[in-house]
Amino acid sequence: MMIDENCMVLVDAIIVWIHLLATSIWVGGSILISIISRYVRSTNLNNREKTMFIVEIGKRFNKIALPSLLILFATGMYNARYYILYPDNISSMYGIILTIKVSLVIVMAVAYIIHIRILWKRLEASLDDDNRLERLRKSIINIGRLIAVLSIAILLLASILDSGL
Repeated sequence: MMIDENCMVLVDAIIVWIHLLATSIWVGGSILISIISRYVRSTNLNNREKTMFIVEIGKRFNKIALPSLLILFATGMYNARYYILYPDNISSMYGIILTIKVSLVIVMAVAYIIHIRILWKRLEASLDDDNRLERLRKSIINIGRLIAVLSIAILLLASILDSGL
């Protein structure tokens, strides 16, 4: 029986480590792209070049961001299994903060889907219209910032949860 408990502790630790690694990629990458987007705005590139530069960075980041986000969802669900399996626990302070965190994760996921699916499809239709392209570039940046802010807020809530509150 003791080996099984030790094994589960090790499994839990590895899953938390994977969750933290995916969080580092997701949050760190989101912050970095926000910083790069701000820098690109101040360059002498024209609107089309600025937009295409930001989009190219986003596409490359998404190759690791999307898998990281999926890993975060899976490991987060595993880490929250006690509260998912026993809904009575949701009324505790931990359960309330966890519910807020999950709600922010859902909002962030929706923003991310809008960011990559809808805006990038609009981008293709806007390449010939500079005014439309500029509005789209601003939308891409603003939604990207929202994702970064939500990611940081979720990270704060995770820290609060980890504190044992």
